[in-house]
Amino acid sequence: MARIINAVFALTTTAVAASVVYSQTPQHVILDNLAVWFSSRPLETFRLQIAVSEDNKLPLRMWLESKQSKAQWTCLVTDFQNHAPNEAKYVLPLNAIVAGMEHAIAPQEKLDIDESAHVDLIGLQNNHLRLQLRLHAFSTLSAQYEFDMKPTVVEPIDVLEAKVRDLEIELPAAIKQVETKLRAVEAAVAAKPSVYFSYSTDIKRSEEMHITWDTEHDMNTAYFQLSPGKTVISLKEPGIYQIYVNCKFQNGNGGQTVNLWIHDSKAWSAPVSALPGYNFAEFSYTAVVTMENTEAIVYYTLLHSRNSK
Repeated sequence: MARIINAVFALTTTAVAASVVYSQTPQHVILDNLAVWFSSRPLETFRLQIAVSEDNKLPLRMWLESKQSKAQWTCLVTDFQNHAPNEAKYVLPLNAIVAGMEHAIAPQEKLDIDESAHVDLIGLQNNHLRLQLRLHAFSTLSAQYEFDMKPTVVEPIDVLEAKVRDLEIELPAAIKQVETKLRAVEAAVAAKPSVYFSYSTDIKRSEEMHITWDTEHDMNTAYFQLSPGKTVISLKEPGIYQIYVNCKFQNGNGGQTVNLWIHDSKAWSAPVSALPGYNFAEFSYTAVVTMENTEAIVYYTLLHSRNSK
């Protein structure tokens, strides 16, 4: 009877010891690559994380996540011998294998020219994946390891957390990229002189007329040209132009408008408003010009006199 009790007691203690070893999930992250590509899956991006136990020892945990589907896989490594070919005569130390993995998941273009380390991902049944790592040093030293990546259950909240995690990682880089582009644009704009065309006139008006610009204040001849009759302004280069017009009249009987015509089409119309002692009209218009030598004309008219130029 005593022999049976001893046997049962020994079997129970062995099972408990094994459970303790495998329940210790490695927490010390030594590799975390946020953008991994595999030659067998060129359209998909993965995140690969490797964690080890205390003092950089086994067991080791590999965690893989698809950046597109948010599916996840894991593999717990307790002995690299179990992941090497049966005929392997040696097993590399943990640090060497992790260093080889880090080298192998370098940017994809590097893998085409560097054969010292290569990694690939092969699909298996039941949504398992095989992570293959091949290492080569000199002409005679080589090693190969295969890791069975088992799918993990991903709940909707896990998917949401993964998306938030991606945003937290990508947002600072995106903001920095935008800030860099803005600084470049600001520097480019600051380096260019402002382009102006400024004219005025002081004439008697009739019921309808083209405004004749007879007093020059400023004009960049590389971008603007005034016609001989001083009524047509040519916008010589394509671009975005901010046009501001301000008109004051000593008197008026109402119903007048000041119109802007660009390339034979009415672009804007502003009514003349009455103030004590004088009438006025003003407007600001942004013109997107796509052709060279586009004509701009300011035209004064009565509303009841005509509807076109």
